[in-house]
Formats: sequence, structure tokens, C-alpha cells
Amino acid sequence: MTDQEYNALLAEYKRLTNEIADWSKVRNQFIGISLTASAALFSLGFKWGNPFVFLSALLVQLPVIPVCLAERHSILSISAYIQANIEPKISTLNWETSVSRILVDSKWNRIHMLTIGLEGFVIYPIILAFFFAGCFWPWKDDIGVEWNILMLCVYVVIISIGLFLIVYFLIQYSKESTIRQNHISAWQNGTKSKSGNS
Repeated sequence: MTDQEYNALLAEYKRLTNEIADWSKVRNQFIGISLTASAALFSLGFKWGNPFVFLSALLVQLPVIPVCLAERHSILSISAYIQANIEPKISTLNWETSVSRILVDSKWNRIHMLTIGLEGFVIYPIILAFFFAGCFWPWKDDIGVEWNILMLCVYVVIISIGLFLIVYFLIQYSKESTIRQNHISAWQNGTKSKSGNS
């Protein structure tokens, strides 16, 4: 490998790692805003004693979940490209290869990330919303809301949507190793375009 090719690979590596950092910043901003908004809604929920105020926190989380999943997908695609096309050519670069190996060896790695990582803060407000709303369910008669079958149906639908989002989010995050391997195979076989976001 010539010096020019080596420098070109390093420049590409730097550009791609910067793109990963940019995606992480976007995710962090969305999570930070959602946590602040959820905390404000929880505060109002306790003040007014209305379970639907707590459940409205789900509306805040709705845009955060697809953003986090898009961030994860894009980062995995970029990481796979680095692992397939850059790290094999420069022996001193092996971060993505090491991460991929850890993911394969540790089946519980995603659970670990969800419990202590930023990703966990995507589902925690939803779980708290369910818990707080349950504390103010219809047996509280001072909330100023007439409980009827329609209200019950709305409540059940909201809870169902929230549970679906949690399960879907966890399933998608549990597939990281498989998704990464699929991206690596695609990059190695030349079936993906040379773009970090594809």
C-alpha cells in the first residue's frame, strides 16, 4: 500500500468516525429533550392527579424511538464498512473488529447496554408513565374526569401502544450482532453503495 492510499484510508476512517459521533450527538439531544419533557409531564400529572397526563409522555417518546433506531442502524452500517474495508488494510485500526467480536461472544451485551446506557432512557419514561398512571387509575374520584367505557378503551389502547413500542425497541436492539454481520457481508460482497447511511 502506497503512502497516498494509506492517507486516503485514514482520511476516510476519520470522516466515518466523525459521522458516527454526529449520529450519537443527535440521539443524545433527542433523549435529553424527551427526558426533560417527560419530567415536566410527570410533575403536572402529580399536580393534577390525572393518569392521562402521565400517559401523554408516550407522545414525547414516539419520535425518540425511531430516531434512536435510525441512529443505531446507520452506525452499524458505518461500523460494518470500517470493519470490512478499512481495518483489514490497516493493522493498527481494529476497534470495530473488536466490538463486533464482543457482540458475538456476549449474548447479553444489549441487555447490559439498555440497563445502564443511554438507550435505556428511551424506555424508562414509558415504564414510569405506566406506573404513575396506574397509581391514579379510576379509583381516584377527585380527578375531575368521568370514567366510562370509552375512557377505559382509550387507556387500554395507549397502554398497548406503549408496550408494543417497548417490545419492538428491545427486539431491534437485541439484533445488533446479526444486523452488523449482515452489513459486513453486504459491504464485502459489494452489494451496498459506498455511503455511511445506506
